[in-house]
Amino acid sequence: MKELYGMGAFLPGTLEEYYSVCGKKGCACADRKKPKKHGPYYRLSYDIRGRNSCLFIKKADVEKIREMTESYKRAKDLISERSIVNLELLLKNGLCGLQEVLPTVSEQEVMTIPVFKPESSGQEKSDERSKRWHWRSMKYQGQLERRRVEARALRASRDKWRVEALSLRKKLAVLEDRLESAEKEKLVLEAELKKKRR
Repeated sequence: MKELYGMGAFLPGTLEEYYSVCGKKGCACADRKKPKKHGPYYRLSYDIRGRNSCLFIKKADVEKIREMTESYKRAKDLISERSIVNLELLLKNGLCGLQEVLPTVSEQEVMTIPVFKPESSGQEKSDERSKRWHWRSMKYQGQLERRRVEARALRASRDKWRVEALSLRKKLAVLEDRLESAEKEKLVLEAELKKKRR
């Protein structure tokens, strides 16, 4: 437990590196042959109460955020290991025996455990609002990129169906021509049959 308390701050999720396309005409990122996408950018993807979300991370904070995600994984491992030990103790000694064996951390010990405090300065505080707007714009940029990808997929699907529709129209025209020829041939045969009956 002391190790868990002493880990400091930790964060769930996965730190991802990605590149984006701005969509401006003439930009190198839109080149079809050799696109040079913007980036790298970083985001923390995580699940909270079954809902997936992400938070955009400044490049300067990447290493600290990565350490926090690693600490989170380690904390999960520690809890899992402690839980397995607790189950074994419960099976062997019962609840009373389990409580006697388990290590405890006093309130005084908890107070002496170092707590993570993010570094801040007057300049950083004054820039907090601009940072929030920057993170929001990065978030919207990510959403915009996803919509662009969806739009490209829809266009590709639409083009595919258009080609298939044109192909089916051609086949239908051929079949209609054959049907018309068959009907004309039928009329000719019926006329010849009537002549023979007379």
